[in-house]
Amino acid sequence: MKNSEFLIKSTVDGKEDPQMQLYDYCLPPLTSATYTIETEQQVVWNKKSLNETYNKQQQFLVDGPRFTLDPSMVYSIFPPANKQGHYENNLPHIVLTKRTLPWERTIDDKQQTGPPTPWLAVLLFTEEEVSKAQNSTVAKLLTPDDDSILPPDVKDVTDEQKALQCLIVDVSTDTFNDIVPAKDELRYLAHCREVDMANKELRGDIEDGWFSVVVGNRFPVTDKNENTSYIACLVSLEGFSEYLHGGTAIPDTYKKVRMAVLATWSFTVLPAKGETFGNLAQNLDNCSLRLQNKPEQTESEEEKLVAAAFHDGYVALNYDTRGGEHTAAWYRGPCIPVKLNNANLEPFFSAETGMIYDKTTGLFDVSYAVAWQIGRLLALSDSDFAVGLMKWRKEQKVGQNLQLEQQKAYNRLKGAFETNINLLGNKAPNKKAISYMIRDFLTTSFVQKVCPQDNIKQPLVKKADPTGTENRIAGLPGLLNQQQVVELLKHGSNIAHKMKEILKEKHNY
Repeated sequence: MKNSEFLIKSTVDGKEDPQMQLYDYCLPPLTSATYTIETEQQVVWNKKSLNETYNKQQQFLVDGPRFTLDPSMVYSIFPPANKQGHYENNLPHIVLTKRTLPWERTIDDKQQTGPPTPWLAVLLFTEEEVSKAQNSTVAKLLTPDDDSILPPDVKDVTDEQKALQCLIVDVSTDTFNDIVPAKDELRYLAHCREVDMANKELRGDIEDGWFSVVVGNRFPVTDKNENTSYIACLVSLEGFSEYLHGGTAIPDTYKKVRMAVLATWSFTVLPAKGETFGNLAQNLDNCSLRLQNKPEQTESEEEKLVAAAFHDGYVALNYDTRGGEHTAAWYRGPCIPVKLNNANLEPFFSAETGMIYDKTTGLFDVSYAVAWQIGRLLALSDSDFAVGLMKWRKEQKVGQNLQLEQQKAYNRLKGAFETNINLLGNKAPNKKAISYMIRDFLTTSFVQKVCPQDNIKQPLVKKADPTGTENRIAGLPGLLNQQQVVELLKHGSNIAHKMKEILKEKHNY
């Protein structure tokens, strides 16, 4: 791969963001061909007087597209198929999803030196120059029934490949000589590109932004008064190396040239009638946002109303209500010739909520409703945005349900714990408020009930005496009370020494 260091960038918020990197070519590790691996191993065993050499050969085939092309390898084409437009300033081209495809083969079955020459080319024909590509077989491509047709000089074609279906086109030798590029020109008509796919609509089978592009060498021209139809073909130049432009002349015995077509599409070029961007920009009317066919007479109230609406950029359109009534409505686009006052409108939750009804005329203003619907459709057409929106709605719904359950739990615990404390002021109760309430209950009211400070009050739960020594400690020599145990544990590793001191002090041991 050779990098031409041609980098297309865009600037967003003052930062340059690379959008596309162009490369002269992208070579595969191995071109399509049959290869042979030869191995040699020498075995020496001195004790047995063994000295033998073993040789082995193994052939393998690197096979890529040759006579046909999987439609999934075509990412896009331009001009678009079966479309009409002013394409006289555009070279037809095709974008392929396989970055190495134009350089996987050679046009002359020879090892290439220097920059590689692609084996594919985009040729542009008028309907008078050639008929549309026809279905055939590889066998008929290589051996035509008519001796006046020159086939490609392609070698190493198996019988299985000859039985394959393919598209072919027969071009007159004069047309072939006129439009086929020269061999030195081919490497400028194909390139590889790395594209930032962040804002691109991805296909399911495309994981990165690497593509190869093959560009035609002929501009589509048209008569000034008539449409011109063109046929673009991605053809294989394999086997035509010596007959390219500037090379060896095709023998007079051949009247046509038969070529394999890997992809084809048609489009129509419209005649140029001053509808270029420059002409349109120079003839823009600075008042074009207002309708020019406003009423000449504005004496009545109705005429004044219509004239004012036209002045503000509105148009009257047919409108069918949901109930089936046929009426009219006012509409204006986002670009208007007057300055609007800020209406501070609330968010619309449907297209109908954005409709404005004028009681005096009985007509609707559907401008905001149309804008809302267009925005909704654009948002839903973006898969990333739609998925993110659904995820956000789900999270909001879960949050609302959690808040509702916390409110219910707060109200129930508030009555059960007999507390009126407002832990968070006017804020809605949450998990933190509920935990504070439980902690407050356990450290105040519940503690007083379990272990009352007043000795007269009976505890809520009677203390257990599993050892039966609660009131008999004084009569049991050597038994420590609770306070002595606590003091003993504080001494850590010196616990034995401290125990001796306590026993000596208590029982004079």
